[in-house]
Amino acid sequence: MTAIRYLFIIILIQGTPDLPASSVSTSIFVSATVSTGKTDHDDDGMTDDWELDYFGDLGQDAEKDFDGDGYSNLQEFQKNTDPQDYSLELHQDWNLISFARLPKNTYIRPEFARINVKPPIWTWDNNIMVTASEFDPLLGHWIFLENDSATIKIEKDQLQAPNGTGSYSLTLRKGWNLISIARVPKNAYIQSIFKDKDADIISTVWTWDWKNGQYVLAKTLEPLRGYWVYSKTRDIPITINIKD
Repeated sequence: MTAIRYLFIIILIQGTPDLPASSVSTSIFVSATVSTGKTDHDDDGMTDDWELDYFGDLGQDAEKDFDGDGYSNLQEFQKNTDPQDYSLELHQDWNLISFARLPKNTYIRPEFARINVKPPIWTWDNNIMVTASEFDPLLGHWIFLENDSATIKIEKDQLQAPNGTGSYSLTLRKGWNLISIARVPKNAYIQSIFKDKDADIISTVWTWDWKNGQYVLAKTLEPLRGYWVYSKTRDIPITINIKD
């Protein structure tokens, strides 16, 4: 609840209709309390209304990822997305996807057969395309869908335990790398994630635009998608700091 004080000034000037031809000036002060819906009692950056709507209480940590989709609760609030929905959207034709927090069963799941994914599922290793037998959250995966579209929903009780640290690392090999990220850092822009690596990495990062069936330049890295990154040297460690 936010208190807002308004000042209404009514100036009645000489010759105003229905009033005597004299100058009258009146000021009226009105104090009103208006609900803006922006109350945040626990000061975690997420409004109380939003937390109560999705979680039923104010006990969720803003930095945690409740549903495991790679976005923190605070990032879900800022994006106005559902913090309890971890879904993988697939579209007809080729999809370049990944997982964030992995399911307990990391092998290619039966759901992919059910929605008419045409095997095999591909990933990239040592500068060649290889078939994937299980998923890795730090790798991109190519999936071909014969249907118009499909959604794979990952339930919370199907997920592995989260990584309790504030960072994680991936290693880029020399040449092209098909990567993804498991958790979104506060600054997800390419320049921030690959900072101080200009001598080793070509900063042009590509992802797949399924709508137009072509590669497009990426400005940020997001979970559930794959990205092509070119490294000019071997074994470049990249640390993703979630909280910085």
